[in-house]
Amino acid sequence: MKSKVLLFGFTEGMDFMKVRAALAAAQIEARWVGPADYHRTMLSLAEDSFESSAIFYPGNEPVKSFSERFLVLCGLDDRLDEVLPLLRSAGAGKGCLKAVLTETNGAWTPAMLYRELCLEREEFARRAKKG
Repeated sequence: MKSKVLLFGFTEGMDFMKVRAALAAAQIEARWVGPADYHRTMLSLAEDSFESSAIFYPGNEPVKSFSERFLVLCGLDDRLDEVLPLLRSAGAGKGCLKAVLTETNGAWTPAMLYRELCLEREEFARRAKKG
């Protein structure tokens, strides 16, 4: 599998373009995933042979189906220290949920992964509040 980042909920054309440009500089593919493909597993979305059912271009943004943007890093485990600052500089920093594709979450749909990311964020916030 080639190094890539799957992007969900990126409905504004410029947001997607900025992230794609930042990742391209590091020779990493940015793959926009739209609602037409939300029934697929994360692993199938990350496969090199995947062809989206939807075409993205500014002005053709879908109805947003997630309440926020999130992304999934695929094949980048050894490059996280390089990739995370690139994403931050492109506007996909702290406010954007992130996951690394694993054997476990590879079998999940985007909605399942998003739900888990939200639960994890809530747990981190709860622990931080406890001090």
